[in-house]
Amino acid sequence: MDASELVAVDLGYVNPETKLPWPYHLRYSMGGVKRLKQKSGKSFLRGEALQIDEEYLPDLIYEGLVENKEALAKEFGLPYRPITIAELEERVDLKRLPDVIRAFVAVIQDAFPAPVVGDDPTKASPASAG
Repeated sequence: MDASELVAVDLGYVNPETKLPWPYHLRYSMGGVKRLKQKSGKSFLRGEALQIDEEYLPDLIYEGLVENKEALAKEFGLPYRPITIAELEERVDLKRLPDVIRAFVAVIQDAFPAPVVGDDPTKASPASAG
């Protein structure tokens, strides 16, 4: 897998070698979505995750951090850079929060693109019939 398939999110870290911003990357698995629903009661499939209370924002971001999962980071060719949820809560200040939320929304929009007007996913298209 390629890291270009992921959405970068700036949590305010700097690469100690280059002194440049060092983004993390977001990716949500089915297991992660399930854990988030269990914790917050919000459904990704119904678009409720975009209406989550601020109490769950750290969990929402934390669950998707690729660099926090050693095998997944390796799979995408990224460094394993684990952080705790407490560290994440303190790292992301309010001025950075809109960008973090935009990154999360980008992941959701990539996973669930808006249907074309008139599309009904419950009905087969004429081209696929018969």
